[in-house]
Amino acid sequence: MKVLILEEDPGLAALVSGHLSRVGFVTDTVLSGAYALEMLRQHNYEVMIMDLSMPDMDAGTLLAERMRTSNRNVPCIVVGEADSPEKTIRWLNAGVDDYLIKPFDLGELEARMRAVLRRTRAQTERFSRFANLHIDWDSGSFAVNGHYLALTRKEAGLLAEMLRMSPRVMTKEQLTNRLYSFDSAVSANAIEAMISRLRRKLTRAAAECRVETVRGVGYRFVA
Repeated sequence: MKVLILEEDPGLAALVSGHLSRVGFVTDTVLSGAYALEMLRQHNYEVMIMDLSMPDMDAGTLLAERMRTSNRNVPCIVVGEADSPEKTIRWLNAGVDDYLIKPFDLGELEARMRAVLRRTRAQTERFSRFANLHIDWDSGSFAVNGHYLALTRKEAGLLAEMLRMSPRVMTKEQLTNRLYSFDSAVSANAIEAMISRLRRKLTRAAAECRVETVRGVGYRFVA
């Protein structure tokens, strides 16, 4: 699950990114509104965390421009200095999903982010099935015929992305963008190696679904 972090303070940005990465999220971090807008135009995110004190752009302008991108519906948590209840109300009425006052606890930020994600998933079920594969979308865990499927975080992320897109084909570039931060050093065969490990685990678990290679294009998940 990918998160865009817009924070003008590089130190705080690194702390937020580090914490969210440790608990299983993929993070892209930017320090300016213009760069954030560029990322919103080029990539898809599940959550956006935005500092209101941007050096180059008004936060309202960025939120308006976001509506012109594929991330128009991405949940947004804004972070600002202690001010007044009226300011918090104004931003919530402007369409943001939560407001957090600095300084904040990283655990609270994570909890608020997960709460926002749960609300945005309200129209879908928490649990779903794909053949005999059972998915808990809130926890990001999987089971086959009632038996827990032991996956690394990256393998679970790969499986989740392919399930969301099934039966459409995903290219290696798309999978890389979804599973790694934009500035990560990723080896050329990282996706192939992960696909291979995931296939072995699904086979050993007797899953009635598989990752199919579409030669020259990419991969898709099928029953």
